[in-house]
Formats: sequence, structure tokens, C-alpha cells
Amino acid sequence: QASKESGSTADTENAEEGLDTTPKQSDDEEMDAAPEDDPPLEFSDEGSEEEEDDEQGMPVVSKLLGSKVNADVLESIQFFVTANEFKIENAAEGIKSMLVLIWSKETATKDAVIEAYKKLYIIPPKSLPDQPKLVDIYVANNFVKLVLSASTTEITSLEELVSTLISKGLLTQSTIACLWDFFSMRVPSVTARQSKGALIILSMAANSDPEIVRSKISSLVSVGLGSRWKEDEDIARYACIALQKLVQQSKADRLKSEPPTRFDPSHSLFEHLRQVLLEDSKTPSKWFPAAEQAINAIYCLAEKPDSLCTPIIKQMAQRLLGGETSHETGETTGKTNNIVLSKFIFVIGHVAAKTYAIFEDIQNELTRRKNLSEGKEKDNANASLEDELGINAGADDTDEYIQAITQNEIVLKNLLGSFAP
Repeated sequence: QASKESGSTADTENAEEGLDTTPKQSDDEEMDAAPEDDPPLEFSDEGSEEEEDDEQGMPVVSKLLGSKVNADVLESIQFFVTANEFKIENAAEGIKSMLVLIWSKETATKDAVIEAYKKLYIIPPKSLPDQPKLVDIYVANNFVKLVLSASTTEITSLEELVSTLISKGLLTQSTIACLWDFFSMRVPSVTARQSKGALIILSMAANSDPEIVRSKISSLVSVGLGSRWKEDEDIARYACIALQKLVQQSKADRLKSEPPTRFDPSHSLFEHLRQVLLEDSKTPSKWFPAAEQAINAIYCLAEKPDSLCTPIIKQMAQRLLGGETSHETGETTGKTNNIVLSKFIFVIGHVAAKTYAIFEDIQNELTRRKNLSEGKEKDNANASLEDELGINAGADDTDEYIQAITQNEIVLKNLLGSFAP
């Protein structure tokens, strides 16, 4: 009985200490109790299922970018940044969807977008060697790929983003220099398409700093308006857009004290623009956007744009009225070439519109000079311009006078009226 009590007491103590009090089996008993085969290993599919859930959730998170709750927007931005780091499919589409948020009035949202693109496109990965040139190529290549993959609607937001990055100093001067190397195809393995993408980014950057273009006018003319445009008119189009960034475009800027940048009509730039308008093109559908920007550049940069456009229109009219030339005999057939006719109508129409707009610029210039001379005697420049136009800068009928000029000189006479039926 004593031994039974001691055994019972030992079991109780072991139980209180958390020890296993189950009687042990002998070796033979363990072998008999063991299963014949080990159970098969089971592999979890949770990782792949979670990735599929993330991919399926992309459209939902994309919608949250437009949420009215700012916290949802900020979390969605962070989600796409993280998804891109883990290379989840369709993350890139979500990142491009964030572009429109650069226009947000919420400072936190706008800053989050800038920070996201800085992390994704500007900060180099740790695996990249710490060499400044390689870092510049990395950043330049990222933005070139981004602009080439952007849709027409995304381009506007991307332009605002690039302009903001320049103003904040996040896109450095060395990166801008690398983009010029991309454009000039001085970087190994750069294609013509990447060159065009670099030019688009440079044009966007010039919104914040026109000096980016001003310091490289010769490169723009020799490369963008050189022989390459005959193979791809888009390069001439974007070169003309970049050149226009030399002139401040907003009405508020036009009223500032500094006069706009203008070049003499004899500048070599305008000879290249004339060639874009007059020479045959391989792709007419690309010629029209290029011609539009070429005319815009003439009216933005030339001292006397009408003196440049007049001979261009006359030469196009002579070619049109002379009829199509036979390739076999070299003689005129008397038939009108439809492409030549379309180009001619396009040019005179756009020149008419730009000529009309230039009178508004004259009115703004009169206002600017009036503001400068306010409280002082009118200077000689003021008087000469007003005398030339036959009006007084402060006259109430200035608008009516300018409208009468445009109606008579553009519509009824000279330009459009000369080709009326």
C-alpha cells in the first residue's frame, strides 16, 4: 500500500510540473504501433494564391486612386510602389494611373506621387555600381521608357510631373546632359525611338527651365531638323515643340517687363523649318503635325514671321497650280495632286490662324509697354509702335481696330482672299 501511495504521489508531482506521465512503450511495441509508410509531404499554395489575389485586386486599387478619401489614395499609391518592387503583374499600369494625381490640390497626395516616382525612377537600385555616369543613364533610360509607353492623356500629366521634378531639383543637370546624349545618339545602343523619347522629356523639362533648350539650340537644329526628320517627321515635330519653350507662352508672362526671345529671319533655324514645310515626306500623316509645329515655331521665334511664310505659301501655290508632273515624261499632266492640295490648304489655314493670334500678341505688347511707362512720359519705342499701327495704346477702340485689320487683311484680302473661288 505504501508503494502504491508513493507511486501515486510521484505521478501527481510529475503532472504538476507538466511532465509526460504516460507509460512508455517497449521498443517492440513502438515498432508494431508505427505506420507502415510515412505520410506524404504537402506543399502550400498560399504564396501563389496571394499573388493571384494581388493581381486580381489591381483594378480595385486603381479605382481607389480616385477616392475622395485622401487616406485611401495615399495607401493605393504605396500599394503600387510595393507591388512594382515585387514585380507583380500590371503594377506598371497602376503606376501610370497615378500620374493624373500630380494635379491634385491635396499637398500630401501630390507629394506622395512625386516621392513614388522618385523612388521608382530616380533612386538607383543597390545592385547598380556607384558611378555617376551609370546612374544618369539609369534615370534617363527610365524616363525615356516611361514617356514612350505613355498614352496621349498620360503625356500631359507626365509633362507636369517632369516640370515639377526639375523645379525641385530631383532631375539633376547631369541627368539632363545625359538625355541630350540620348537625343544625339552618343550613348551606345540608343535607338532612334529612344532618341525621340529623350527629346520629348527635354521639352517637358524646359517648361520649368527654358535654359535647357536655349543652351542646345544648335543641337536641336542640326539633329532634330537635320536629315533624320526625313525618315521620321515626329523628330521634327518634337524639335519644334522644344524650340517653342524658348518663348514664355502664358498671357501673364507676356505682360512682364522682359521682351520675348526673337530671332532674325536670316537665322539658319528658319531655313530648316522651311525645308520641313516644302520638301516631300515619306509619311504624309506625320507631316501634318510636324508642319503645324514648324509654323508655330516660326510665329513664336521669328521677328517677322509673315516675311518667312509668304514665300513658302507662294512656292506651294506654284507647285499646286502647275499640276502634277509625270514620272515618265517629266511634263505636267494638268491633274492636281491630292496630297499637295491638302498640304497647301493646311498651311494657309494655319498661317491665317497664327496671323490672327499675332495681333493679340501686339495688343499684349502694347499693354506691357503701357505698364512700363505708367506714371512716366511715353518712350520712343512706345510712340513708334503706336504710330506704326495708327492707334493709341490706351484707346478704347483698340480691339475694334485690330479686329478690322484681321478681317480685311487675313480673310477678305491677301492671304485667304487670294485663293477664294
